Amino acid sequence: MTFLDWVDTHIDTLAKKIGWDLTSLNEYVYATYGKRTRYSLTDSQLLELSEYLKSQPSQKITVRKVGLSSWKKQSLRITNYRQ
Repeated sequence: MTFLDWVDTHIDTLAKKIGWDLTSLNEYVYATYGKRTRYSLTDSQLLELSEYLKSQPSQKITVRKVGLSSWKKQSLRITNYRQ
């Protein structure tokens, strides 16, 4: 893996961490640097982009386990009523 491959993977990982897709990343690159993609950036711009992405809060997804006991009870009542 070359250094540029590593940087590319690193930026992808950071972008995903904050919930950005490729379109969002390219829009930011264009708005900030006037370039269509990050592949046109200089080494210092890539480093700056990496630092910016690192500074953003990560997108946290909270998954809660929801009990279905009341739903099951209601379903059992309906089933028993029909019999």
